[in-house]
Amino acid sequence: MFVSYRMIFRLSILLTTVFAFLVVNSTAQVQYYDILKGKEKLGEIKAEKKVTNTTTTFTVVSKAVFSVIFEYVRETDMTIKYVNDEFFYSDSKQIMDGKIKEHHVTQKQTDGYYLCTQPADEDERFVLKSKINFTTSMMYFKEPVGQTHIFAESFHTLCPLKLISPGIYEMTLPGDKINHYVYKNGVLQEVRVFRSIVDLVFRRAS
Repeated sequence: MFVSYRMIFRLSILLTTVFAFLVVNSTAQVQYYDILKGKEKLGEIKAEKKVTNTTTTFTVVSKAVFSVIFEYVRETDMTIKYVNDEFFYSDSKQIMDGKIKEHHVTQKQTDGYYLCTQPADEDERFVLKSKINFTTSMMYFKEPVGQTHIFAESFHTLCPLKLISPGIYEMTLPGDKINHYVYKNGVLQEVRVFRSIVDLVFRRAS
């Protein structure tokens, strides 16, 4: 097929225009956090926020190697979407040694939010009526000022949140598990994770 220089020129102009449009209408932020047990680094977290037109997508992925009685690798993979600044969808996976152990999906519907475990089981699907304003993934990019409940994607529930000192918030997860989120000038510096087996800190990488 013959392609003239004029066609090539027009195509290059079109591609340049499309690329410029995407650049103007798409922005991204990335944050990294070290997973620490005392001074020992077990792994890291990558949190990313992408804004394209009316859609905001948060992704949080982590990988850490734990050694309790035996060594194992734990990973998380979360994707959350907001459309017109309203929660629309989340997909959360908990992975152990390469195998998915938990997989939760939340989808906005007209009568609330459908929550289900994958693979989908009608008996495990239910509707959350309370409005989802803030999620744990958002907390990596925005201080939850004025929020009283946070939707924990990996637990499929709204968790109580309270301000315990300037810039420090306490979130209570199912099973009375506690996380402290520490902010400085509106930027998340670290997450303190208190558990019965081991305490961890997710600290912002320099």
